Amino acid sequence: MKNILIKSIGFVLATMLMSCVEGREFGTLEANCTTDIKANISFATLDSLVQDDVVQIQEDWVLEGYVISSDQAGNFFNVLYLQDSPANPSGGIRLEMDLRESHLLYPVGSKVYIKLKELYLDRRGSTLELGGVFSSFGNLSVGRLPRGKVLEHVFTSCEGVGTIQPFKTTIAEIDSIPSEILVQLDSLEFAEDTLGEPYAIPEEETERTLVDCAENEITLLNSGYADFQAELLPHLNGTLTAILTRDGKSPQLIIRSLEDVSFINERCPEIITEFTSN
Repeated sequence: MKNILIKSIGFVLATMLMSCVEGREFGTLEANCTTDIKANISFATLDSLVQDDVVQIQEDWVLEGYVISSDQAGNFFNVLYLQDSPANPSGGIRLEMDLRESHLLYPVGSKVYIKLKELYLDRRGSTLELGGVFSSFGNLSVGRLPRGKVLEHVFTSCEGVGTIQPFKTTIAEIDSIPSEILVQLDSLEFAEDTLGEPYAIPEEETERTLVDCAENEITLLNSGYADFQAELLPHLNGTLTAILTRDGKSPQLIIRSLEDVSFINERCPEIITEFTSN
């Protein structure tokens, strides 16, 4: 009997050790999908509900969206970005939630349904925010939806993962398109004075400047905790895919991983301005 007990304990310990993994590569989890939920409110209608204060939704509304962000590389943390269509979107939203490794349940391209009742809604600048709530000095703000509540409100469709087509734009045109959508810009490069620098300072949110061949500029926002934090900025020119956000009125780009950066071309030719003088 004693030998059987020892063997049983050894088996349990071995199983526990085999279950431990390092890093954040866990494979794909089987999320519960649904076929009996239908959307009954649009992004535009939801946006129109926001006035000056945080709104708690009391109606049985369901929002349908498509996942465009991923926390797999660590550049996003406890947040999920959704847009209203896999191609040519007209709007997007930021869902605050206390859920790490969310890419395992909600991978990029997933169609999701959000049960909005009892969630909180607000707008920060041009960003539409959805989630739980917290109070600071008597003022309510949208905060992270607790982990246990996430699975009560956010459901995946059984259609499986689809393809998101980035909205092609330029720095010059970016002010005319909505926030919180996946975009693609060609002929970009990092500003010359940032070459040789890493994507981010360790443990600090870091801004890096991107420019096009017409010398238009836009900010790339990188996390100091991202897997690629220490990688040096590429010195070439190319295509960038990223989520468009805004800090006030200033556009910012956030990549999911270095797979969103395809800089393989020569840098823009130097612009020489000729002038005459007496």
